[in-house]
Amino acid sequence: MAALGATAVPMGLQEMITSLQNGVIDGTMSGISIYTNFNLQNVGKTLLETDDTLLIAFVCLSKAWLDKLPPDLAKTIVDEARKLQPWAEQTAIDEGVELRAKWKSVGGEFVRLPAADLAELNKRLKPIGADITKDNPVLKAFYDKIQTTAAKY
Repeated sequence: MAALGATAVPMGLQEMITSLQNGVIDGTMSGISIYTNFNLQNVGKTLLETDDTLLIAFVCLSKAWLDKLPPDLAKTIVDEARKLQPWAEQTAIDEGVELRAKWKSVGGEFVRLPAADLAELNKRLKPIGADITKDNPVLKAFYDKIQTTAAKY
């Protein structure tokens, strides 16, 4: 947030809603599920889409637990979990479409930055990942791997 000239104030959801209503804060950064499911159209109707972050749902298993299972059962669990991936991905896409429609149906709107402003936002955000991972070799290696993978797409 500092790169954008703003101050981040982490707070719980209830405090955030009250703070928006009372003008203590003038904006939030969250996923659309928060805005629609908590009826925040009553506080503000405009959501600015910048595509600057990803909210990713994932499923994981405890390796320690998995390693304690008989090999055939562990393999079955991993195989079945992998088969669920396409369903989970489509469910996330469908939920996004439904939430956007719900937001619009209650009078909400979506806006995007003009191209020049979006370019400026991306320019300010681009160095942050490298900067915050530079002092941690493990984290830096992971970040570099993500960057290399993202460059392919």
